[in-house]
This record gives sequence, structure tokens and C-alpha cells, in this order.
Amino acid sequence: MGKPQIRAVVADLDNTCWDWMGFYIPAMGRFIDKVAEIAGTTPEALYPEIRAIHQRHGTSEYGWVLEEMPTLQRLKDQACDPRPLTEIYKPAIEAYCEERDSRLALYPGVSSFFNKLGAQNTLRMAFTEAQAFYTFSRFKKTGLDHQIDVLYTPPDSALPAGIVLAQERSNPPEYYKLAHTQHRALPSGSKKPNPELLMRILDEHKLRPQEVLVFGDHLWKDVWMAQQVGCHHAHAFYGDYSRTNTYSDFMPKVSFYTDAHFEEEKVGKASAGKISSDIVLQQSPIELFKHFEFVAGPKRARLPRGYKPVIHQV
Repeated sequence: MGKPQIRAVVADLDNTCWDWMGFYIPAMGRFIDKVAEIAGTTPEALYPEIRAIHQRHGTSEYGWVLEEMPTLQRLKDQACDPRPLTEIYKPAIEAYCEERDSRLALYPGVSSFFNKLGAQNTLRMAFTEAQAFYTFSRFKKTGLDHQIDVLYTPPDSALPAGIVLAQERSNPPEYYKLAHTQHRALPSGSKKPNPELLMRILDEHKLRPQEVLVFGDHLWKDVWMAQQVGCHHAHAFYGDYSRTNTYSDFMPKVSFYTDAHFEEEKVGKASAGKISSDIVLQQSPIELFKHFEFVAGPKRARLPRGYKPVIHQV
């Protein structure tokens, strides 16, 4: 019996294509330590404020967290410091960016995998919970902009009052746009697992589940979701952060997840212990070529003129 023929791939991104935990946790840790140092306080005193802001905006990567921290605004007012908070705490921003940029890289084999799919004209898609702006930035820095055909993300958070995005950016508008990848905005707050949204993605490209491979690091969010739709699936075990203690030690301090979310995730992980994946990737997505034949897929769905690229919630 021959290998299953795959016309389209739906890849997770964080901890599947790059090690998000591997750069976010040390970068955020350095950021908070430096903010605390400048403010003359402790990281422990700042964690609740940061987490509350992240929860309010539904993301752990909110770009204006400094402006919304009550402690920092109070200290600034007490000191009668006319400088904006971003200037006062610029060393913290620089520490975060330095740590992030030094660690952000594709896992081994990811670039080669997508290049080979492109040579076969297999449709290459990504479905992530991360918001658009930071995902765009990582696509450009890692080269995935030229290796993924269609990207599905939730939209970005609303801007704080008084913030004009064009004034905050130091590069021309073209710098922040993707060159090859087409972006489709999912409903605000979209989270995985969401079999209905996955099915809508397949429908958009007129794909049958048996023609599609879904792979990601999370058994519950990625593998279980694919199983519910009837897609082929693979577990990116090499990026599975649930095997480490770093996540559970740090993320509850700053994550936008509520305590109820973390409890739900624990239940999901327990359920995932009963979920088996067709394929377990030990080192790299390149291993998928042992199990599947990747063939020409559909052309990515065109966006009609004036069409707002949103996949609506079912």
C-alpha cells in the first residue's frame, strides 16, 4: 500500500516551526527584571499588573504593556518625570529585543521541509493562536514569508487610547507587510483546538480532510483537532513544551490565560495522554517524508477586490 497523498499542509507555528517558549520566557524574564531594577521594585511586585494587562488584551505579547502599568505611571508622576515610559524603560525594551532576536530561529529542517513542499506545489498553510503583528515579524525574520502560502491568525489587539500606530513605527508601511504569504484574519480571540475553524479553512480551498496533513507540538490543540475533522496528523514532539517545568513555573505569572484557562489546559493535557498520533516527529518535520507523499494541491484561494480576509466563527 502506498503512502497517503497530501495536497495541503496546515502547520502550527509556536513550538512547531520555531521555539516560542525558548525565546519568550528568557526575553520576558529579562524585560521584567530590568523594569523592576529601573523602578526600584521587584519582579514579583510587577507580575500581577503585567498579567492583568495581558488578560485584558488576550495576548501575552502586548506591545504597550509599559504604558498600562499603574506602578510605573505612579512612579513617573511622583518623580515629575516628563519622559514617556517607553523612554524611561528603554533599557528593558532593548533587553527583551536582544534576548528574543538572539534566540528566534526555525527548528532544524523546517525551512527545507517547506521548500520541498513548494517544489511539489503542495499548498502550505499555517494556523496559529498568536496575533498578526508578531507573527508577521517572525515570518520576515525567519524567512517563512517565502515558504508559507496562507497564514491564519486572530487579529491584533486594539491600540491604547491616543496611540497612532504610524507614529509609533520607525519603518515605512511596506516593511510590516508580508511579501508572499497571504494573511486571513480569524475571529478575535480564536483559540485551538477548534475543529470548526479548521474545517472552514479546508472549505475555503475546497480540500477534503483526507488530502490534508496537520502537524503541531500540542496533542490536544493540534492532533485532537485534526482527528475531529478527519485529517492526517503528526505530533511535533521535538517542540512539546509540556515536557519541561519552565512553562508551568513562569507563564502563570504573566500569561493572558486565566486560572480557569490553565485548569482547562491541565484537563486537556490529561485527555491528550489518551490521544495517539499517527506520526511522532522526534527531531524535525523532514521526517514526514517517510510517511506521506506530497503532491500538487489547489492554488490558494484568491481574495476578491475589497474582500476583508476574515474566516468567520461557525
